[in-house]
Amino acid sequence: IGGSRIPVFADIRKKHAAHMLTGDLSIGEIAAGMELHLADAIVVTGSSTGVSPDVETLKAVRQATGLPLIVGSGITADNVGLFYDHADGFIVGSSLKENGVWHGPVSEEKANQLMTAVVQLRAAHEVVFQKN
Repeated sequence: IGGSRIPVFADIRKKHAAHMLTGDLSIGEIAAGMELHLADAIVVTGSSTGVSPDVETLKAVRQATGLPLIVGSGITADNVGLFYDHADGFIVGSSLKENGVWHGPVSEEKANQLMTAVVQLRAAHEVVFQKN
C-alpha cells in the first residue's frame, strides 16, 4: 500500500472475541506484551459494542506500559469526563449514531454534545496546567 510507517493500535481483550488464549494473563501483562511486539498504542474496549471499559482496567494498562492508551468503546458525552484523565484518545462509534445503531447515520446532535464536553474538559485541564 506504499506506507513505510503505519501505526499499529493493539486492541487487547478485543470485544466480541474469545479470550481462551490469553485467559491466564492479566490485562497489564497483555499490554506489556504488546509493547514488546512494537505496538504504537493500546486500545481497551468494554465487553461489547457501546460498553465502556472500567477505569480500573485502564489504570492497570497505564501502569504496565508507557504506550498511548485509547478507549475503544462506550464513550458518550455523559461519561467522557470519567475517562479523560486515564486515556490519550478515544474511538467513538455507536454512541454517536441515531438510536445507537452502529450501522446507522451519525447524529449531529450527539456528535456536538460529545465535542462540547471534550472542549470543556480540555479548557478545564488547561487552567489546571497553567496554575502549576
